[in-house]
Amino acid sequence: MEKPIKYHLTLGQRVREIREEQFGEHGVRLVARAIGLPPQTWLNYEDGVTMPATVLLQFIELTDVDPRWLLSGRGRKYRDGGAALHPARVGGPASPLCN
Repeated sequence: MEKPIKYHLTLGQRVREIREEQFGEHGVRLVARAIGLPPQTWLNYEDGVTMPATVLLQFIELTDVDPRWLLSGRGRKYRDGGAALHPARVGGPASPLCN
């Protein structure tokens, strides 16, 4: 069964959704470290504080989320058409998160 389209979500809610899909419910520290932010700052963005464009672009690059979907909830969720959960993004051997 296909999931309902979530047009009504805010940017912060969509960012949280992607973060939870790729890094898990408790993956705030991983995402924050990968982007170079304190975890609390990242949580603030997920809660609706305005995210700077540079941070948004880093998140898009890190997760392969489609920018159109991230901003509007419309279109494909990921640029490659599927979930972009890669071992390197969640602490695998090639991950900058392991350093």
